[in-house]
Amino acid sequence: GRDELYQTFGGLSVDWETGACVQVCNLFRVPVLAIRVITDYAYEHTANEYQNNVKNYSYLLCNYLLDFLRTSKGISGM
Repeated sequence: GRDELYQTFGGLSVDWETGACVQVCNLFRVPVLAIRVITDYAYEHTANEYQNNVKNYSYLLCNYLLDFLRTSKGISGM
């Protein structure tokens, strides 16, 4: 599980859901792009840390993606 991955590889996060989604898409040859926000660290955390991460990083990701779309060639009306 999570603890074993952290101890073995030193990873800061885990992403089970996206891995499963990408695996199914590859199986059926469906293109997929996954963008995730890290809210759940591999080490023990508090509910407060999770809530702060959801709020802060979701906001930052949305702003980054909107800026990217606004400045991308061929995107208009944003």
